[in-house]
Amino acid sequence: MKFTFAFLAVCLTLSIESHARGIMMDRAVESLDIETNGYTDNLARRGDDDDDDEFEIPGPMAPDPDSVPDAPGPAPPPMAPPYTEDTVPSARNNYHWTATGQSIKRLPDDLAAMNPNVGDSVKEMEAELKKKNMDSQGPWLFWSGFPDGPALRKSVELVEAKISQKLKWMDTVLPSKAEEMAKWGAVHNGNYQWHYWAIKSQALAKVASGDIYHIVPDGRPLNKPYRNRKGSNWWSYEIGELTRRDEVKTIRRVFLRTEEGGNIPTEPEEVATLELFMGDSDDGFDDENFGMNLIWESGQEPMGWPGDVMAPPTQPFQTFDPINLIAESEEE
Repeated sequence: MKFTFAFLAVCLTLSIESHARGIMMDRAVESLDIETNGYTDNLARRGDDDDDDEFEIPGPMAPDPDSVPDAPGPAPPPMAPPYTEDTVPSARNNYHWTATGQSIKRLPDDLAAMNPNVGDSVKEMEAELKKKNMDSQGPWLFWSGFPDGPALRKSVELVEAKISQKLKWMDTVLPSKAEEMAKWGAVHNGNYQWHYWAIKSQALAKVASGDIYHIVPDGRPLNKPYRNRKGSNWWSYEIGELTRRDEVKTIRRVFLRTEEGGNIPTEPEEVATLELFMGDSDDGFDDENFGMNLIWESGQEPMGWPGDVMAPPTQPFQTFDPINLIAESEEE
């Protein structure tokens, strides 16, 4: 009898300890879910353009208007208010979601004091055009998939030579870019530079009109111009605005030939030999238009979705390309 009571006491003790461990584990998971909003597997990925699969917590944002890592956070809510439209949700319109991460509630006081916003940025860009005796009519250049630098400026020269027209682009309307980048990069480890560029990107898309040229490394799908899971300002803040404005007439994509491995060259001697990717008819390229494929024109269904500039850009899960250069089922 004593043995039986002792045995039951041991079993009861083990049961209580097991239950307690279960409660502690549940609370630990609950705490983790609170910290990551339930998306514990959505850590940001960083690295260069080699599709490195290693997960890392993001560090300071790179001083590049279209090259910031995906920020951790949940997918934005569907039909992000206040914008709605009568189209069928699809990869083309990002399923009526903003292609951004979790919104920040407020900026740090020192950045908020700079009073950054899209409306004022639009006015500043329009004033800069007027100062230079220009209007908002294109052709305009947007780019993604590689950083601002010598390769971009060479690309501008190549496109201008092909179309025999001068392009307007971010540098045209934002002469203080370097100064502003330095200011935003000097505080909070540069972690809010993405917000500055989100504002400027969306503002530029609200100013530009007429014909638009979009430069991207050859073979990259429209909504995934980066190969290493980075979100792009192009898909998150720009194309959603451009394709919903009556003033914009066409968007043509310009492919740049890349180095082996799919990267845009950065060394001066390699940049000097940069060229447009011409392709051939079997690849779906438009040879007669110098490889500058018409991907959208006024009257067609919009692309992307108007972005939330209070949230960092993220890359969508489903690949979309209007001329199917990349299979939609491919996931990176």
